[in-house]
Amino acid sequence: MRAFVLTKCCFFVFLIIWQNSSLAQIVASKVSGCAPLTVNFTAPSGMTTYYWDFDNGGSSEDATPNVVFSNPKIPYKVSLRACKTCPILSTIDIQVYPKPSVTIPVEKGCAPFGVTFNPALTLPPSVTVTSLKYIFGDGNSQTKTPPNLAPASNTYTDPDKIYTVSFEIKTSPVDAGCDHTVVIPGAVETSSIQLNSLLASPS
Repeated sequence: MRAFVLTKCCFFVFLIIWQNSSLAQIVASKVSGCAPLTVNFTAPSGMTTYYWDFDNGGSSEDATPNVVFSNPKIPYKVSLRACKTCPILSTIDIQVYPKPSVTIPVEKGCAPFGVTFNPALTLPPSVTVTSLKYIFGDGNSQTKTPPNLAPASNTYTDPDKIYTVSFEIKTSPVDAGCDHTVVIPGAVETSSIQLNSLLASPS
């Protein structure tokens, strides 16, 4: 009985030391980025069994699992145990953001119709735009780079048409996976020029 108590005591002492050890740190290939975000995890050295909970409904018993976080969430709280029912040894937060977004007003006018685009961009934290390509929908395009990402202008010459405008966004850091193309249907509408008949009154 005495030996059993000693063994049990030693186990809990070992567990406390392990939980507070600097070895018990998860290594992640990246801790933030845009969905879908692929992350490679590495368990602390010295472990021989693993149970990962990725906070996305998935788990793994591999030492170095690769995980795809498909949906934005801030944060995913990833935890590591030695087994499914064991105490948590280490955790790490993974910040997964939506892709960049672009908003512009709908532009309507008579052809030839000149439009100046000043898009409003929404970006994740610590992500910057390295280039912005305007795809005007009529076969023309223009690429802008910082610090002059806007405005960009285009003249639509064909009447009675509806144009889809796209924005191809390149970002930094590249491994954050935030490059994105935003497509906006019906962004520009052109119409025919209507001429009113002028009647001359007799003098």
